Amino acid sequence: MLGIDVSKATLSCVLIDPVTRQQQWHKDVSNTPSGWRQLLRSTDPSISWVLEPTGRYGEEVARTARLAGRDVRLAQPKKAQYFLKSVQDRAKTDKLDARGLALYALAFDLKPYPLKSEMHEEMDQLLSARKGLSQSLSELHANAICRVPRRPWRRLYWLCANSLKWWMGRSRIWHRLRNWLLFRNCWKCPALARLRLPRRLPV
Repeated sequence: MLGIDVSKATLSCVLIDPVTRQQQWHKDVSNTPSGWRQLLRSTDPSISWVLEPTGRYGEEVARTARLAGRDVRLAQPKKAQYFLKSVQDRAKTDKLDARGLALYALAFDLKPYPLKSEMHEEMDQLLSARKGLSQSLSELHANAICRVPRRPWRRLYWLCANSLKWWMGRSRIWHRLRNWLLFRNCWKCPALARLRLPRRLPV
């Protein structure tokens, strides 16, 4: 059984004999395609691999091994952690974790490592990007709300004036009222004279 402790840069691998439960060798390889190929050459095709779910750092390793015909098993993090505490001392290193994962896989019947299809992988990446964009927009909105102007009544006045101007330009009732006032010789009113509306109403 090959136990693999996955990190971003390296893979700490320990091979355990399934009969004697003794360590045969320990090897650290880079978490790159060249390191995966080196690990495939170093192990027999009949040996199973076991690793914890570590996101994209471990999925590529499991996918490469699965494509090469290797049996890849999944170690649940919490259960594996409890098992590691029971079989080793307080010291915690990548080598000890890889050895503990191999012993854990030999002691229990683990499920195969689940791999997502390319479509699901792309969907997860898009959802992650969408989540990050939503968080950024929320932070920008919160910062904009916190920056309250010194005289907020000016902004309120501007909004009301523009809304009233838009309504007067679109309202047929206002056009009828203006025409009636003009007909009643009220056009001399300065406030009314300043309101220049279009001749034709929008349909």
